[in-house]
Amino acid sequence: MRGLRQVFAWVWASPYTLLGLGCGVLFLLTGSKLQWRRGVAEFYGGSVQRLLRMAPISPEGALAMTIGHTIFGQTEEALDLARDHEHVHVRQFERWGPFMGPAYFLGSLWSWLRGGRPYRDNPFEREAYDAFDWVTRTQPAREPTPPAAPWGRRPSGPARRAPRPPTQAAASPCPLRPVCPRSRALFSRG
Repeated sequence: MRGLRQVFAWVWASPYTLLGLGCGVLFLLTGSKLQWRRGVAEFYGGSVQRLLRMAPISPEGALAMTIGHTIFGQTEEALDLARDHEHVHVRQFERWGPFMGPAYFLGSLWSWLRGGRPYRDNPFEREAYDAFDWVTRTQPAREPTPPAAPWGRRPSGPARRAPRPPTQAAASPCPLRPVCPRSRALFSRG
C-alpha cells in the first residue's frame, strides 16, 4: 500500500516536478550541476546560484528552493544544510499537487494582509522551518506546526504552533557563514 501511495504522490506532484526538471535541464546547459539525493533531483551552482541570490527573501537571496521533486540550491554545501527543510516542501508538493503553487501564493498573501512577513509567516514555510532547526541542526523541542491546511480551517488540538523563544536564532552561531555571510536574516524571527 505504501508503494502505491508513493506512486500517487509522484503523479500528483508531477506537473511541478516536470517544470522543475525542465528548468534544471536549462540550468545544466548554463553551468549548473545535478545530483540525486533521497529520490529528488538537486541542481546547484552556475546559473541556479545566480538566480537564487536574486530572491527577495534576504540580502543573500534564497539558499535553496523546491519545485515538485526538484530542489535548486546555491551550492552543494547549501543543499546539504537546507535538504531537510526542502524535503518538507517536497512532501507539501506531494500533498497539495497542482494546487501547491496557488496555495503557497495565497499563504504569502494572507500573511502579508495580516501584517506578517510573506515568506517567513507563510504556513508552508512555518511548517518547513518547524520540522528542522537549521541553526542547531536538530529537531525542535517544541510542538511542530501542523501541516498547512486549506484556508478557512484552523489546526486544532495540542499541535498548535508554540511561540518560538525570541533569542533562539541570535544565541546560536550560524552554520551558513561560509556559504552566505549575512545569513542570520534567514533564521531570525523579527
